[in-house]
Amino acid sequence: MADMPSRIRFRPSRITLGSAQLGMAYGIANTSGQPSEAQAFAILDRAVELGIDTIDTARAYGAAEQIIGKWLAHRKPPGLHVVTKVPKIPSGSHVERKRFVREQIAASKLALGIEHLALVLAHEQSDLLDPAVAEEFQSQLVGEGIGGFGASVYDTAVAKRLIETIPVAALQVPANIADRRFEQAGLFGVAAGLGIAVFVRSVFLQGVLLMRPERLPSNLKAFAPLLAGLADAARRSERSVPTLLISALCRMPGVTTLVLGVDTTSQLEQDVEALQAQDVPQSICEDLIRSASRIPPELLSPANWKRLAGTP
Repeated sequence: MADMPSRIRFRPSRITLGSAQLGMAYGIANTSGQPSEAQAFAILDRAVELGIDTIDTARAYGAAEQIIGKWLAHRKPPGLHVVTKVPKIPSGSHVERKRFVREQIAASKLALGIEHLALVLAHEQSDLLDPAVAEEFQSQLVGEGIGGFGASVYDTAVAKRLIETIPVAALQVPANIADRRFEQAGLFGVAAGLGIAVFVRSVFLQGVLLMRPERLPSNLKAFAPLLAGLADAARRSERSVPTLLISALCRMPGVTTLVLGVDTTSQLEQDVEALQAQDVPQSICEDLIRSASRIPPELLSPANWKRLAGTP
C-alpha cells in the first residue's frame, strides 16, 4: 500500500473500519441484521485492540454516527481518526448549498461528540464540482473545523475531474478483484503522485465475493464461477478467501487503506489476519483476476442489483 499521503494530516491504518453495518442492516450477505449497541461497541473495542485507528462513517449510515459517538464518550480512545460524509446536497441558492454543508458537518460533530473531524467527504461524487460546495469545504478546512476533504466516487471520469480541479485530500473509491476500473484508468498512481489518499471500499462487494455460489440470488448468478474459483484457490493455496481478495488489492500501487465493514468481531479478526497473510502466489492472483474480468460490468455496482433482479 502507499506511504503516508501529504494532503491529509494523519496516517490511516491499513484497515479503516467501515461503520455502515453498525448503523443499519447492510450488505446482501448479511443475515443477522444490525448489531446491537453492545455488539457494535465490542467491534469498535476490538478494532482499537487490533491497531485500527481510522473509522469511516456517514450521515446516511442510519445510527452509525450516534453509536460511534456514544462509544467515543465511554472509551475515549487516543489517536482515533474519524472520517464522515456529507449527504447529497439539495438544490438551492449558493448560500443555501453552503449552509447545508456547514450544518451537516456541525451535525456530524455533535453526533460524534468531537470538535474536529480528521476528514470529511462529499457522499455524492459530483457535489464537490459545485464551486459553492468546494468553497465551503475549503472554508471549513481553513477554519480548522476539518483536517481535510474529498469525495466518495464511483465513476472514473468524475474522479479524474476532481483530481484535476479540486484540491482534494482523499478519494474513496470502489475496487475489488472484479472491479479494477480505477487502477486500469491510472487514477491510483496519479493520486499517489499528488499525495491524495485512496480509501478503497467494496473490497468484498457487500459480501457477494464471500458467499457460497448456491446462496447467490438469481440476478447475481454470474458471480458463481468466480466464487467457485475463489474457493478452489483457497484450498490449493491454504489461504482464506478474504486473504485472496485482500491480497489482490494490496498489489495495486497507490492504495492507502481498505475500508472494511463487519457484523461481528470474528469477521474483523479474520480481515486483519487476511491483511497480514498477503503472501499469495502471483499466479493464483492472476488466474483469479482473469476469472473476475468475465463478470458483466453492470453487476459491479450494487446500485444496479435491484433493477437487474427484475430482468428475466
